[in-house]
Amino acid sequence: MTSLQPAEPFKHLNISSAEVLERLTGRSPCPKCHKSRMYFCYNCLVPVDALTGKIPHVRLPVEVEIVKHPGETNGKSTAVHAAVLAPDDVTLRTYPDVGSYDPDETVLVFPDSSAGSVADVSAEFSAAGRPLRRALFLDCTWNQCRRLLDSDQLHGLRCVQLRQHETRFWRYQRGKPRTHLATIEAVYYFVRELQESRHDTYGGEFDDLLFFFDHFYRTVFRSRAAGSLWAYRTEDTWVRPSERARQNSDSEEAGGRDGSGVTNGQSERAP
Repeated sequence: MTSLQPAEPFKHLNISSAEVLERLTGRSPCPKCHKSRMYFCYNCLVPVDALTGKIPHVRLPVEVEIVKHPGETNGKSTAVHAAVLAPDDVTLRTYPDVGSYDPDETVLVFPDSSAGSVADVSAEFSAAGRPLRRALFLDCTWNQCRRLLDSDQLHGLRCVQLRQHETRFWRYQRGKPRTHLATIEAVYYFVRELQESRHDTYGGEFDDLLFFFDHFYRTVFRSRAAGSLWAYRTEDTWVRPSERARQNSDSEEAGGRDGSGVTNGQSERAP
């Protein structure tokens, strides 16, 4: 029997009620560009009129800049959630529009081989009398990272690596482990870990960064009957059923050829 991810993985967090989202009955014009949108405009980064003043407004402990790969679709990017929910502290850019960053006050959240933990890097900045004011994130697939990392503006930035967290994103990256997070998850876990490192505690101050993400997760879970969507199963690495069948077939063929299977192996000749 298929084992599934939980239907409400964030119920222990202090996320505001999504009742205001559930009451929406249809799309409406963006208050800026007037294009038809459901919850928010992913180009103008504002909620629709029906949600203005009714969704969480989150303040973050540092400025957050997110550089999006041009191949990423705005409408599918969870980076937009951060910009809509924390508009005072989040800036969204699309490569090659990359800002200028002072390495004395900016970190790049990326698991480079030289990356330190959030707690350790925060302590380094504090010990050196340098204020950690900005965190930079890359919004792209893992295969697209190199193009963004080659930007001159990113050279010399201290890299930070998050603790191991499992993604709940329903658009999985094929063949990648669950520790590869969606952008909004990475932003959330970074500011949470930073808060914990600075104050030795966390009181849910930034949980509402997952306001839209939580709602969409539950909506997709219900509408796709969960089990039919590979991302909601519990395997460590997501593999499409067709690929798994092919892998099993290849493995069986290899066993017959090289003597590693039961047919040609020791077990057949054992007394």
